[in-house]
Amino acid sequence: MYHPQLQTAAAPPPTFIEHYTALSGVLTDYGRRQNTTSIPVVPIQALRFDDQQELIWSGNINGHVTSYYSDQLTKYTSFSVGLDDPVLQLLTGDFGLLCLLKDELKLKNRRGIPKFSYNSSTFRDMICMSKLPSQLILLGGLAQNIIEFDLERKRQLRTTELDSKEVGCCLIRQHPKFICCADLEGRITLRNTNNLAVTHTFKTHTGQIADFDVHGNYLVTCGYPSSRPTPDRFLMVYDLRTYRLVTPIQTIFPPSLIRFIPAFTSKFCIASALGQFQLLDVAASAAENCTAFTHQVQLQPEASLTTMSVSSSGQALAFGDDLGLLHLFGANTNVVFNQYSAPTEFPDPLEAVPPIDVDDLLIPLSVVPTYPYHDMYDKPISQSDGLLDTPSNGLIYKTPKIDEKILESITFRQDVGYAPNPYKSEGPISYIKGQVGVVGMTTSADDTNSGEKSCADMIEFANDSGTLKDGDRNNVPVGNQ
Repeated sequence: MYHPQLQTAAAPPPTFIEHYTALSGVLTDYGRRQNTTSIPVVPIQALRFDDQQELIWSGNINGHVTSYYSDQLTKYTSFSVGLDDPVLQLLTGDFGLLCLLKDELKLKNRRGIPKFSYNSSTFRDMICMSKLPSQLILLGGLAQNIIEFDLERKRQLRTTELDSKEVGCCLIRQHPKFICCADLEGRITLRNTNNLAVTHTFKTHTGQIADFDVHGNYLVTCGYPSSRPTPDRFLMVYDLRTYRLVTPIQTIFPPSLIRFIPAFTSKFCIASALGQFQLLDVAASAAENCTAFTHQVQLQPEASLTTMSVSSSGQALAFGDDLGLLHLFGANTNVVFNQYSAPTEFPDPLEAVPPIDVDDLLIPLSVVPTYPYHDMYDKPISQSDGLLDTPSNGLIYKTPKIDEKILESITFRQDVGYAPNPYKSEGPISYIKGQVGVVGMTTSADDTNSGEKSCADMIEFANDSGTLKDGDRNNVPVGNQ
């Protein structure tokens, strides 16, 4: 089904955006339950506006992904992609949602249904990825190579060794002419888009690079000096036409995040860990950039920003913090994430049942839906003791624990666990090992006769159906039929 509000009109032509206002915020799903009574603290690790639909995706350090629809941040889907492995980066496209974990790459559709997962011996300590126009995915990490992955064939195509001066690959940005890769020692390498050959190298900061982005003819970086652990207040700006450093831009706060606004050629947004962010312009003068309006994300005490994302329309900014809160800012009160968004699929609404007066004698009984109301002995509802009452014979369903033998030998493939059967018998296995009885039921001490009767009835049923073999009367695996 398609939601009627999803027929999104085209975004208005871009104008000079100077101010963003806070639209909404939400606490994202933390995923795996923790043994605590308080709200768990699960930082947001990855944030991404959908390139084709009015959705925004967030991934946390617990390996859980949550998506939200429109500027109202209505929850759309929520699912897990890894067992305690942080979601390092998210990519969207015609293929669905691509999730990067430390040692695995997973593809899911937008409803959370897995399509495939991939890992190999060379797929270790991944950090970043980027999508090429040819549907190839570039992946980098702590290893001294860059992996090219084909989404259509679901396999690695090529592995390119890094230069001896490069130390890993922590960030990858796409440009029409170059593949821009940042290492762990403050270098940015420009590579050819066809063969990944090194074209040019910039030594940007004396310490590590906090973040960088590239758009049009400019590449802007923010990073750390080697003398202190706080980010440098100077942004390094490079002209890709001449491979030269333009005049650095001084900021009023130490920036740790940076993104270009896609609707403009030279305007970009910087943000600090404390929640301040500004809109700056490469082509503007130093005085204009210093007097730019400073926005503030309303963070909780001792919270800090961890990631940010900019929509393709340039009308929306999203920030994630280390408490799991998602903050959405917009250029106006009614923003769209894309110029032309595709409809988003929603579940079919439940059919409304009209109310019926209890004293109306003209309503036929056939309009009342029938449900399988019966208890464990298949008695009519009029003869049962009540649908929600505890059975009088003391038999109750009890959820069993998974055998330790199964947990020790389980392996996961395509998000499904497989383990060899540790039992000799085939088919349904009794919840209580070595005891004959209805699966998941225990007999109370006060009503032993009724429990023995039910077991005898089950054995007699097995004899009549021909499923009970000789010598199996003391070990009858009875399933939950």
